Amino acid sequence: MRILHPTRNRILLIAGGTLVALIAVELTLRLAHFINHGVGGDLRSRLDASDQASLQDAQGEFSLKGLVEASARTGTVYELKADLRGTFLGKSLETNSHGFRGAETDRDKPAGVFRIAGLGDSVMFGWGVSQGECYLRVLERKLIGLQDGARRFEVLNFAVPGYNTAMEVDVLEHTAIRFDPDLVILHVISNDVDVPLFMREPKSVWMLNQSFLWDLLQDRTGRESSPDSKDVPEQFAYMTGIEGFHAAVERLAGITKRAGVPVVVIRGSLHPMQERVVRSCCREFGFYEIPIAPYTDEYVRQHGIEDTPAARQRSLHVSDNDRHPNAVAHTIYAEAILDQLAEMNIIDFESDLKPSP
Repeated sequence: MRILHPTRNRILLIAGGTLVALIAVELTLRLAHFINHGVGGDLRSRLDASDQASLQDAQGEFSLKGLVEASARTGTVYELKADLRGTFLGKSLETNSHGFRGAETDRDKPAGVFRIAGLGDSVMFGWGVSQGECYLRVLERKLIGLQDGARRFEVLNFAVPGYNTAMEVDVLEHTAIRFDPDLVILHVISNDVDVPLFMREPKSVWMLNQSFLWDLLQDRTGRESSPDSKDVPEQFAYMTGIEGFHAAVERLAGITKRAGVPVVVIRGSLHPMQERVVRSCCREFGFYEIPIAPYTDEYVRQHGIEDTPAARQRSLHVSDNDRHPNAVAHTIYAEAILDQLAEMNIIDFESDLKPSP
């Protein structure tokens, strides 16, 4: 009788156990996808379902159902519903008649007002935080606290969860630019080279040529250049990858140059290749940059937070299962922007502002 070597036996047991665990995770992900999405359906049917749903139906984690509706513009694809009042993920949420998060605002800019327009996705939108905790709203309060009456400030939040850079620039061209902004803030994160989950081709839980676990790992680690073409509908392919991102920021540069509006790019969580591309685009098009990481790192040091992913998650993210920034992190973002605006001299802090008494 052949006897296996003890070390080899342990290796086989570990390998077998790992294989069983991976299969279990794969099956769990497929079951979760079926529960959350059923058999799928095309984008139009998903948007129609969201249009018919109430805001209270958008309570599931990472669900936009009830929050968005189809856009009349093909480049925007979908947008926030106008005049929403209620809660989202347990936090207060309000959209105005123009369909962006915030209080009612006149399109015509009053005299003496310095307007900032924010373009972004769920981070800038304020996923998982209350209406007044979004970093653009915090920034507005801080600017108002500094003003001396000579100049007033408005910060408008045009961000929509799931948007990529191409969709954000489409919003600028067709909506935000009409509000006559004096400054545009673009927030860039790692998934801005992809299409939103909402817009990907529906996946069948029965398919055997694609792994749900592998797709999840790809999403979590980020796609460095081009997303998986199997998931991207052909009409949205131009939005994706480094090429799609560069085309979008080139379009942004053209719009803002014609309007004489400076652009500040917030560099959020990016992978090394993406960070190089973003920095290169900023140099090419004359955009200002604000990296968030140094400010977050300083907060961690000052508050004695253990510098580990788990400790940062507990302190700066919405929950253990949601990596969106919490209210504390939004305040850090606002303070970083205020600090950098002073450094960049976009706002004349000597002439236009003075500390409140």
